[in-house]
This record gives sequence, C-alpha cells and structure tokens, in this order.
Amino acid sequence: MEKKAKSNVMDLNELKEIMMPSPELQLRKAKIENKLSEELKANNKLFAIIINKIKMLKKYRVIITRYYILAIPKKDLHEKINVVVAHFDNVYDTCFINEEGKYYLGTFDNSIGIYTLLLLAKQDKIDNTIFAFTDCEETNMKGIKSLYKSLDKRFKQKKIRYYVLDVTEEDVIESTTLENSNFQIEFLKDIKKIANKNCGYDESIFLLNNTSALTCSICSVLKMRNAEDFCHNKNGNYIKKENLEKYYNNICKILER
Repeated sequence: MEKKAKSNVMDLNELKEIMMPSPELQLRKAKIENKLSEELKANNKLFAIIINKIKMLKKYRVIITRYYILAIPKKDLHEKINVVVAHFDNVYDTCFINEEGKYYLGTFDNSIGIYTLLLLAKQDKIDNTIFAFTDCEETNMKGIKSLYKSLDKRFKQKKIRYYVLDVTEEDVIESTTLENSNFQIEFLKDIKKIANKNCGYDESIFLLNNTSALTCSICSVLKMRNAEDFCHNKNGNYIKKENLEKYYNNICKILER
C-alpha cells in the first residue's frame, strides 16, 4: 500500500501560537531595538515568534524596520523577484481558534496570512522570493507603503511582483480567491478570480492605486454566518479545515510557475 504523503500544513498548535493581538512595532526608532530585545527574550509576542521562526531556517537575512519585518534570501536574487506579503496587525481584542466539526472558528484576519507565509518560507521549491510581514494594513497602510519604497530603491533594476496574502468574505465554493490583480495568472481549478471593482480594500489595492507595481491578493475564503457577517467579527468566522491546505497549495503552484 502506498503511504499517504505527510501534510505540509502546520498543525493546530502552531496556528494557535500566532493567534494573539497585534504587536506594537509603531515605536520611535530609538526604542525599537530595546523593545525587540525584551520580547525576543520572552518569545511570547507575535513578532518575536515571526523573527525566531525565520531565523531558525538559516537561509534568510532578517531586516526589522518601524513598519515591517523582512526575510530576504541570503543567496543572490535573480532578475524576477516575488515578494509575498502578509499584514500582522489586526482589529481584535482577543484572538482565538476552535474546532467545530469540519470547520475552524476563529479570528483569522490575518493569522491565516501569517501562518501561510511562515510555511511558504520553509519551502525550498519557492525560489527567489522575499517574505514581508507588514504593519498598519488596518489603518493607514504605512507598512506596505514603506516596504514598496524600500524595495523599489534597493532592487531598482529587478522585476518585482507583490503577492498579498489575506482573507476574503467572498461567497464562493473555492478555497482561494485572486483579487486586485493587474497581471495575468494561469488560473487553477480551486481559485476564483474576483473582478477588481468588486474587491475589498487591502494592500494590493494600495499598490494598484499608488504605484506602478505588479500585484494581486491571494485570499483565503472565510465562511460568513449570514449576509451581515464580516471578516472583522470579534466572535470569529469559519473556515473549512481542508481549505487551509488547499490555500497553501494554491499559492505554491502560483509562485512555482
């Protein structure tokens, strides 16, 4: 009998680990190093967890700024660079995840994006890719604005595509949506393209409206309770357990092309 392949998706405990209120990176620059030092020692704050998990992989240089954390491959980058982005700020007072049958119920904006980004960073098949964890998506977009400005200056001669990982309220049967896109992607069976005029406001819309960047959002589909429900519901939203792995696999296929 053929052995069943081991799932690539993190276990529930790893997802629970990043279910916590937003870290406070918005500090005066002189205080950032002290704040990081304290929380890295404690290892119980979200951005400390992010930094430690990236450093453990030993293949990235970690850059920490006022509005984002960046993981850049230590080896030289080629002409075409992928930048995969997930925002770590959120609107919840308390973050949680529970199992309810074939679903998870939890506060997923944007823990699923962070969860998936950390998983992608482990993947050796995904080459020539920078991973970015941004602040301020829920407020003034200073994270993605600062990130774009920095990378545009640093990699002026390179061709960069920004893939934003987020969640969506779209009522579709697929596990994944493609939103706010300004370049062509060969579509897969489990990915639903949403017309840009119908998409929600996120970091890819900011890039579309304010820069010349090639960008799109790849979103994990949440299940709403009713027409009035929304992804910032402090009582949580649902997601099919199997869709976490489908979402991850869909992103891998896009990035590997």
